[in-house]
Amino acid sequence: MQNNIIYTCFSCPVDKRPKFLDLHIDLIKTYAEKCKCDFKIMDVDENYNPPVFTVYEAYKEFAESKYDKMLYIDWDVLISLNSSNIFESYSKDKFTAYKWKTGFTDKHIIINTRSDFNEYVSTPGLDGKDNLLLPEFVKEVCGRDVSLDFLRYYVNDAISGGVMMFDRETMNTFLFNGHITWEEIYDKITFLREVTNLQHNELLNAGGVLSHFAINYLLYINDIKVTALDKKWNTNSVTGKMKPDEFFYNFNCGGDELITGNDFSEKNNAALKYVINNKSSFFKTKEKFTNFIKKYNATDIIQSKINNGK
Repeated sequence: MQNNIIYTCFSCPVDKRPKFLDLHIDLIKTYAEKCKCDFKIMDVDENYNPPVFTVYEAYKEFAESKYDKMLYIDWDVLISLNSSNIFESYSKDKFTAYKWKTGFTDKHIIINTRSDFNEYVSTPGLDGKDNLLLPEFVKEVCGRDVSLDFLRYYVNDAISGGVMMFDRETMNTFLFNGHITWEEIYDKITFLREVTNLQHNELLNAGGVLSHFAINYLLYINDIKVTALDKKWNTNSVTGKMKPDEFFYNFNCGGDELITGNDFSEKNNAALKYVINNKSSFFKTKEKFTNFIKKYNATDIIQSKINNGK
């Protein structure tokens, strides 16, 4: 029998945390019990910039552990109580994650030139404008020329880092093989911040997308086979296609708000409204739901729902 663990990571002052973070943590604990596995909530003290790089703490701890598999879940993901056991569903796979493109199209994207890449990631309605910066990331951070093969891989096979499942061997390959490691990528980003005027550096201002670039670049250069997660394991609020019978709901709070000084109000409202409209998916009892509403002063959302007859 496999020995598995679930990780979530964040680094955020208590007074700035998204309102649904406590619910996220409670649902992870409940889900770990269902999956008969361990879990670890990593409240990271180190000041990572961008904050999404806190995930490295989970990566390296798992790589040195004796667990067989780890499920990593971002702090902005809420797990339905109806979710089945993901470890059982993907028991034979070494690495699983949701492919970013799947939320927009099932077609194979043909890339023959850099202009083809730029045109595709700039498509209206495609959640990818920052991906125009990918070639600069590869050159400036990874120190390599940008190949068309990688750009083809990226637009067709890039994964979302919000929900990922590794076995330990694959994690070690992901972190430490290849011409550059995860830690070296982050160190290079930190160095560039120190020697560059950040206000005039579009790449470094991209924030959380830098982690997305790093994950997919390391998967590519280390030739790690990706088993695609079904959308129900990482349904995304950005696409507006969430369904009540899905399992993991991703509300896209990457943590860039902490760097820009913005609050989480937009993401909080999106998550709270969804939770309230689908409360049986997230609360075992009426009492738990009532306590949640009181704690987060969500009565205005309830009243809006009543007024709109929904």
